[in-house]
Order: sequence, then structure tokens, then C-alpha cells
Amino acid sequence: MKKSILLILAIAFSFSLSAQIKVGGAIGFSGQSSKATTDGTTNEGPTNIEIRLLPNVEYMLSDNLSIGGQIGFSFNQSKNDGADTKISLFMFQISPYARMYFPLSDNLSFFGEGGIQFARGTQKVSVGNTTNDGDTHTNFGIGVIPGLSYGLSDKVSLELKTGFLGYQLNSVNDNADPETTTKYNDFGFSINLSSINFGIKYQL
Repeated sequence: MKKSILLILAIAFSFSLSAQIKVGGAIGFSGQSSKATTDGTTNEGPTNIEIRLLPNVEYMLSDNLSIGGQIGFSFNQSKNDGADTKISLFMFQISPYARMYFPLSDNLSFFGEGGIQFARGTQKVSVGNTTNDGDTHTNFGIGVIPGLSYGLSDKVSLELKTGFLGYQLNSVNDNADPETTTKYNDFGFSINLSSINFGIKYQL
């Protein structure tokens, strides 16, 4: 009997826990190409692609307060066929956070997401058939990201996040001998197209 009660409590707890967990994330892709025309002759210029994959898990502590984390990667590549060069940068990213929701209507909520952002990666520079390490990029940030959440149903919601209020440090190490590290410090509020992030969440 005691074992049965413990089993029932464990099952009830697992259902309660899963009902408060949301899983989702964001994925993005962009591409850019260029052409140069001289005296009527057109040549292909550099091309750029960027890919982002950021899975997300969120645990609801209450109706309007949650904690969570985002972990994933971004990939950026610039290629110039004319010069036979290619520069690629793969960056690992992790972002734990706490989030407060402010309902605006039955389906729409504004939220503020406070947390820490960390990303790091090293460039791969290819010239012809030779590939070497390039600059190592390290990004760190602590602050608040504003956003909107729209519920499509009881289980599914769409999210939009943009901007950043807080402190950011971007460090670039050239991996040369001797090494040179350049650091960029930024404090304030910023919004730009590259910071817009669309995502989707599903409540288990």
C-alpha cells in the first residue's frame, strides 16, 4: 500500500512538473550576395550566409514568472570565389534567464527577460586549399531583453524578442604571435534588425 501511494504521488508530481514546462526555440537563416560591374562586365562579389539554431526550455514558477535557458549555435560564412577565400565562424551560445510576464490581453503578453548571454568561437580562414585559424570571438552580456508572447492555443505560443538593455563585452583575439586582444564595451539600450528573434513555444 505504501509503495502504491508513493507511485501515485510520483506520477502526480511528474504530470504537475510537465504541465509547467515549455519547450521551443528559434531558428534563423539569412543570405547575401553581391555583384560588381566595370565597363559593362559583371563579376560575382562576396556572398554571406548566417544560420542560427537556439533551442529553449522554460519552467513556469507561477502564472507570470519563469526561469529557463537557451543553448545553441550560430554560423556565419563569407565567401569570395574571385579571390578564392572563405571565412567561417561557428559560435556556441548559452543564455540562462528569468522572465516576468505582463498580460496585455487574454492571448497577448509583454515580458522582460533578464539573464546572462555567453558565446564563443574561432574563425576558420581558407585561402585556396589552405585553412588556418583566424580570430577568436568571445561575447558576454548581462541585462534585459524585452519581448512579446502571443498564445495561439492553450499549448502553443509565438514569441518576438528584440533589443537589449544592459552591458555587453565583445572580445576579439587575433591568435597571432604576439597575440593582440581587442575589447569592445557597450552599456545602454539598443535595437537593430539583427537583434530581432522569432520563436515558438509548446507547453508539455
